[in-house]
Amino acid sequence: MLGSLPVWTSSEVIKLHLPEAFRGRFENVRCIIDCTEVKCEKPQDLQKQSEFYSEYKAHNTYKGLVGISPNVWVTFVSNLYGGSISDREIVEKSHFIDLLEHPDVIMADRGFEIQDILATKQVRLFIPPKRQSKMDQFSKEDCFETMRIANVRIHIERAIRRVKGWHIFDQVLPLSMNGVVNQIWTVCCLLVNWQKPALTC
Repeated sequence: MLGSLPVWTSSEVIKLHLPEAFRGRFENVRCIIDCTEVKCEKPQDLQKQSEFYSEYKAHNTYKGLVGISPNVWVTFVSNLYGGSISDREIVEKSHFIDLLEHPDVIMADRGFEIQDILATKQVRLFIPPKRQSKMDQFSKEDCFETMRIANVRIHIERAIRRVKGWHIFDQVLPLSMNGVVNQIWTVCCLLVNWQKPALTC
């Protein structure tokens, strides 16, 4: 039941409850996104092992995409995928893009190489500046921009910590839960919306 509730929020409602930190430069931010992983058993099948093995975690994992509004309301929860999936692939497969419209702005970590996908919907992406090479130095403006984005993007990390704060994902998940793991994951994410607000206007 909880997983069927409509949580995607209109831009009008978001702007009505926009926290002070987002006003001005970030006032069109519709959603802040990030991926997270939870450990699972190693599959017997070799192809599945490749699909579920996460280089980042050095373990077999499920990986999901979470999106929050600027006031830290969970507004998007993808299904879980095998841990080898890239951030870009999960954005595409989850149909997150279908929810967006001009002039929305999405905020993400620099690992999300999705500018071209968002451009098809005339949606902008705010990510921290990246060095073109290891030899390059950040300009003063790049440093300020990194800090500005980090100061507001940190709320997605806090939301994900709250999801994991239910402690359901502390242990390695058995693959026998594969049929219900998406329901459990979605409920854990959406229950965050019933906790004390992490940020107010």
